[in-house]
Amino acid sequence: MFKKMYLPYILLFVILFVSSSYGAPTSVIPCKADDTKCLITATQRFYQKLLVGDKSLGVEPLEPMVLEEIDGTQTILKFKMTDTKATGFDKCQVKDVKHDKAQMSLVIKMSCPHLDIAGTYEMDGKLIVLPVQGKGKYSLAMDVYDSVLTLSYKIVTDDNGKQHLSIKSYQAEAVPIKGVKFNFENMFNGKKELASTVQKFANENWKEVTVQFQGPIISTAFKKLVKNANKFLKAMAMDTVFLN
Repeated sequence: MFKKMYLPYILLFVILFVSSSYGAPTSVIPCKADDTKCLITATQRFYQKLLVGDKSLGVEPLEPMVLEEIDGTQTILKFKMTDTKATGFDKCQVKDVKHDKAQMSLVIKMSCPHLDIAGTYEMDGKLIVLPVQGKGKYSLAMDVYDSVLTLSYKIVTDDNGKQHLSIKSYQAEAVPIKGVKFNFENMFNGKKELASTVQKFANENWKEVTVQFQGPIISTAFKKLVKNANKFLKAMAMDTVFLN
């Protein structure tokens, strides 16, 4: 019964709320499962809501996005980033949305024209093939960054008997398109010649180096986005956002 009534409109959870009250939406965008144009528009608007946040729901603003700690322990490279601030997520655009009714999943493709990430780092190991070691300030400047987010969702019932959507799992992938500029201060305890060699290698081989670094950063960033999304979704009772 649920599938028959609700699945054609499952993407109504990307409702645009004009007012600040989430108890009663004043404007909705109903999207059929196969209406890609509608899904893209609605998802973009919902994404912007995630970045703005809402104090009444305990949803923190995410532009800029503050990442307290990123653990990047790998086989050949151990790194930790703290007090990281990322800007530019508000300029990202949703390019495509696919909905699988049978699997209760979404695939969202996005593109960000520019992202800046900066904070404090600790690093020890090998950067691809070069030995690296350092501790200090760092920054990354990324030009055109594409990502794909695959979400699996479920239906939950609260203590009042109301049903809500909830994201139960996600997988994020990203590809740097045009270039990434790396800057790590105090590499090798300030030994400029060694540091210069690593900086040059990283910037000349930006795609390979980004792939080595980006996994923990992406995971931490999207964890915050999904956390915000679920707080919004919890405030949206299905009987007020779905069409029969």
